[in-house]
Amino acid sequence: MVERQSPAPFDASSHPDIRISAISCASVSLLKQLGAWQHVLAMRSAPYLTLETWEEDNAHVIFDAKSLGLPELGYMVENRILQ
Repeated sequence: MVERQSPAPFDASSHPDIRISAISCASVSLLKQLGAWQHVLAMRSAPYLTLETWEEDNAHVIFDAKSLGLPELGYMVENRILQ
């Protein structure tokens, strides 16, 4: 992500940001390799177990971690934490 300015330092007492991203397990692995993931976990993040998308009644897809044998599909993370 590219923003015009750096985000304010993280403050755990601040309200959660409404701008979030779904981070896949592959992205989590990359962040772990870079040594950044533990910092993300120390802030605000939450695992997601299912992901559902649809465009119309006949265009509906559900991804489920359990059916794929995964503990989670990834994590929801505030965008400012990833900057």
